Amino acid sequence: MNIIVAIGGGIAAYKTLWLIRLLKKENHQVKVILTQNAMHFVTVTSVETLSENPVCVDLWSTSETSSHENEHNMHHISLAKWADFIVIAPATANRISLLAQGNCQDLLGNVIMASKVPLAIAPAMNRQMWENPAVQKNISILKERNVEIFGPARGSQACGDVGEGRLLEPEEMMAEIDRWVRPMTPTFSHLLITAGSTQEPIDPVRYISNSSSGRMGIEIANYAYQCGIDVTLVYADINPKLLDGLASNIKRVCVQTAQQMLVAVENQIHQGRVENKPYEMFIACAAVSDYRPAQYSEQKIKKTNENSFTLELMKNPDIIRQVALDKKEGLPYCAGFALESENLLQNAEKKLKEKKMDIIFANPVNSINAQLSSITALWQVGENMVSKDFSYDEKSENAKYVLQLLCQNYVKNLREQKTI
Repeated sequence: MNIIVAIGGGIAAYKTLWLIRLLKKENHQVKVILTQNAMHFVTVTSVETLSENPVCVDLWSTSETSSHENEHNMHHISLAKWADFIVIAPATANRISLLAQGNCQDLLGNVIMASKVPLAIAPAMNRQMWENPAVQKNISILKERNVEIFGPARGSQACGDVGEGRLLEPEEMMAEIDRWVRPMTPTFSHLLITAGSTQEPIDPVRYISNSSSGRMGIEIANYAYQCGIDVTLVYADINPKLLDGLASNIKRVCVQTAQQMLVAVENQIHQGRVENKPYEMFIACAAVSDYRPAQYSEQKIKKTNENSFTLELMKNPDIIRQVALDKKEGLPYCAGFALESENLLQNAEKKLKEKKMDIIFANPVNSINAQLSSITALWQVGENMVSKDFSYDEKSENAKYVLQLLCQNYVKNLREQKTI
């Protein structure tokens, strides 16, 4: 994989030299952008020797002391096109500010602006600087733009202070990069997933719905596809901007209501079996309306002088329960989500058992449309209930953990079936 390592101007820059060596050891191609301030801490010669590539120092050329020939003009564009992943280590308070502003005053800023590949930063600074509200605000801005934040760590600092702000150790940074550049090996081939929120029409202009961005479903689908899994997404009412981020080769089925979603899911499962490509995994990630209007009005319902209006509702089909009850030959493995405002684990466990799911992911109501997402996974092993908690600043990271856990449990489930 082609990785750009950008070294910022901080005393911790020496650690990045070892990171470059670790990346090369894993057979990654590495090009290094050395900022002007970074050259006060590490030399062009040492970086060039370790990366085995010319060092990039400004918009117009490679390093002035490099023995390599200069690359062609539009250097920032060629670098941006070459890279599969970019990491800035150390990322100083100033660099974080420049990134948050979208500043293009130097080569690194221009490369970031011209690139669409994943970007990660490894902050390193004095603890007081890290805790400064301005820095934290800039970090929040970068998180909203899906920039990965590696660290910082706690410990003694070059200035003599002790606290949060240390650059991660090279091995720790390498482990973080590995999670991005080395997709997991899947244990199943075909995934069916639902996402978004269903809409139940009252009349031509009104409907009942749930609050859901659909982002978790999109993130799981994308990561599954990245890992080589054949994915079908059945979705309802997802923002077009989110859908634009869905991998183009993922099969899409658009629906509106809960009944339509159930029909679409059952059709996909049936089609998979007929084509001898059964879905081994079903993930019910959509926010499905529990009820729908008992009667649909063909005309817009007019407002009257009455102070109240009664709308009769009837239950919608329970999609995850229907799929779980209709399992054939032990497939598909069924995973669901429980969004709760109280008694999170108790209610999730109840749903797990009543709906015959294999595993459930419980998350609190305050995670709706939020970047920060906390999830607890629950599943049964024999007579015991097993739980695992995980939380990342990005739903994309939670999505990876969800899929990794599902791959592990899917294999265990198959072994148990063979034993039985």
